[in-house]
Amino acid sequence: MPTLCAHHLSFYKIIKFYISHLLNELSKYIVHTTSFTTDIYHFTLLFIEIVLFNKKLLIMKLGYYILTMLFFFSCSSTRMVDIWVNKEYPNYKPRKVLIVGITDNLTARKIFEEKLASEFKQRNINAIESYDVFETTFTSVKQTEDDIQKEIKRLTKNGFDAILISAVKGVDQKTVYSADIYRKDYYRGRFGGYYYMNQNVYFDPDYYEKYNIYNIEASLYDLKGNNDKSLIWVASYNIVNPKTIEKSVKDYVKAIISSLEKESIIPIS
Repeated sequence: MPTLCAHHLSFYKIIKFYISHLLNELSKYIVHTTSFTTDIYHFTLLFIEIVLFNKKLLIMKLGYYILTMLFFFSCSSTRMVDIWVNKEYPNYKPRKVLIVGITDNLTARKIFEEKLASEFKQRNINAIESYDVFETTFTSVKQTEDDIQKEIKRLTKNGFDAILISAVKGVDQKTVYSADIYRKDYYRGRFGGYYYMNQNVYFDPDYYEKYNIYNIEASLYDLKGNNDKSLIWVASYNIVNPKTIEKSVKDYVKAIISSLEKESIIPIS
């Protein structure tokens, strides 16, 4: 860093402190932010140095961090963690798909089914939401295996050749704490400074915060086969600390479509 006068150095340290605290708070709510928050941190400091010194080299470095942040904000909170594709169906192409969201949240179910059905229709694949197909008792009353088989026969008679079904498989709760991760580089060698930065655990009730990671699975089944090998594709996803149903479902549907396109199960729109 260029040499600063006493006035500028004091200003620089104050800004650096508040930036590090702000980014640490941000990192608790966004997945995979360690490198991202570090980049913002250096980006802001570079900006300050540019204002103070107007250095061309610093401006070039600033461009790198801007590109990094633009890439990050294009990302989604939905992450695929596993996938399996049945190699016995190398050229499988569904024609009429029933979209099923298994959840007791009726709003989330409707949004999911509508958005995914819309994506299929944009690719000239007939897709219908299950809430328009299933009888009310099919989801309000527990079904036996015989009941489900009867429903499958009814679906095939109505021209359905595939079902894409999604369900929440579990929820993991994570805990984060508000330690200042950015001041360690120059406070690590001094006990007083280190203790000062970490003592809030005694006084701040929000020092430890929890967030949820939802483990969701989506599966595509061939209804014509309807046997132990009729599973065509299955993928597992993590949705981290969803804030709104609309945004979370949109990202999840986008991830499903991207995978199905990559496996050539559906055409690219």
